[in-house]
Amino acid sequence: MNKKITVIGAGNMGQSLIRGWLSSGFKKNNIFFIDSDPTVVISLNNQGIESKDLFDFRDIDIIVIAVKPQALDSLLVDLSLNSLEDTVLISVVAGKKIKTYQDVLGNLPIIRAMPNTPATIGKGVTALCASDEVNEEQKVLSQKLLESVGSVIWFEEAMIDIVTAISGSGPAYVFYFIECLIGSAVQAGMKEDLARELAIMTVYGSANYALESEQNLQELRKRVTSPGGTTEAALEVLTNGDFKDCINLAINQAKKRSEELN
Repeated sequence: MNKKITVIGAGNMGQSLIRGWLSSGFKKNNIFFIDSDPTVVISLNNQGIESKDLFDFRDIDIIVIAVKPQALDSLLVDLSLNSLEDTVLISVVAGKKIKTYQDVLGNLPIIRAMPNTPATIGKGVTALCASDEVNEEQKVLSQKLLESVGSVIWFEEAMIDIVTAISGSGPAYVFYFIECLIGSAVQAGMKEDLARELAIMTVYGSANYALESEQNLQELRKRVTSPGGTTEAALEVLTNGDFKDCINLAINQAKKRSEELN
């Protein structure tokens, strides 16, 4: 692909995207970045990625905005001074609607992207939604760019709050569940390093099994649950302890907070 890309904000996610593009075969001379951190500038320059001026978007086809939410308003004012008619904007800024960009920049093609933290190791899932101005070619291009850090799913922007609650915040729920597994194992006398490996690999293997299996999750769960066995005893505790209701309440709270932030 010979499209030229500029990343504004080369923090963790910005650099993860750049690494993903390079690993996917994108040419270094088509990737540029803008960042105020001298350490980041030196690091990326040393990798052969050229830094760019905020007011020089000539021949740039795609701008990826990956700044902190609090830095967006002033950035949009600066961007409004540029001619961006032929440019697609991809935003990975949390909690900022497409309307936020179009109110300042006009009706440009805008794609809102929400990658989750596993994207930093190329194992994420990114939710994408597009403004009406985005054409099919631009959608395909955007999907290809985000697939470099994991899988991609398209949503209507109206669904972004529940997407945030599930995939955006979801890794933290999984980490907490793993913490609990480790804590219980240690409490039962297992060494922490062994408990950590056992818990993490159990979750990792189970997730991969669920992805690759043609059976639904209920069937997979039943295959592990022998009548009168250890798994059934544990699941009875979770069921009687309103585990499902607790998860549902947590998801709804995350969704509500996302709505407030948006």
